[in-house]
Amino acid sequence: MYQTSKSKGQELVAQRMVKYFRNLGNEAYLITSVYHDGRETVSETQMGEKGYFLVNDDELGIPIIRVASLVSKWPPRRVGFKDIVHTLEGIVNDFQLNVLITHSTLWNGPEEVAKFVEWRRNIKALGGYPAPLVFCHMSHFQEPSPRRYSLVERSYRMAWNRLSLRTILRVANLILVVTPYEEEAKIKMGAPKDRLFLFPGGIDDVTLSQYSSGDPTGLREELGANHDSKIVAYVGSVEARKNPGAVIDVAEK
Repeated sequence: MYQTSKSKGQELVAQRMVKYFRNLGNEAYLITSVYHDGRETVSETQMGEKGYFLVNDDELGIPIIRVASLVSKWPPRRVGFKDIVHTLEGIVNDFQLNVLITHSTLWNGPEEVAKFVEWRRNIKALGGYPAPLVFCHMSHFQEPSPRRYSLVERSYRMAWNRLSLRTILRVANLILVVTPYEEEAKIKMGAPKDRLFLFPGGIDDVTLSQYSSGDPTGLREELGANHDSKIVAYVGSVEARKNPGAVIDVAEK
């Protein structure tokens, strides 16, 4: 994933996957940039010649491999990995990884990993590496809608989908989708239906289970609400594209 975060959805899904894989007894790591919510956390001098730095993050509760990276000028505001094919070769060998899962679109991580996996497959076919390397991709895909994006942003997304994403879908062993609508879009792009796997939600059910039997009495008292009043709640980051304003409309009705 291109960065870590305490609030952003795609980053949280990647972090939770690592946690759950480890809970199931697997060795799993989050390979990401030096950035956490846009803030640089590790200097490249700490990485040495290997180009990566292992951090056992107590706050997130997972081991994180941070790699050399930068915030790109184009596309704007996005984080990219530096020389990741070479760095990934060292990481895969040092940690004996046999599965790679890439998250999100519109950054160079997934397309560089696709190149890396294709390169490894060619070496294996020529009599090299004995062990296969499984590649999965989870796009967290959104159509480049004119209602959501500016002309420049939309045109970039269209170009990335037509070029990079099609290549990634061809190379990937498994494609994780979060809705049936995304599955339909991927099939139109040429993704084989038998490689698509629905992975809904990405919710941290361990955390939410703490509140499943909670008593709202204290909240009602704090808000000065009647005992029989209805509570309309929202879970998610408060940003325009999530449309939290709709929650207010629902509450008013």
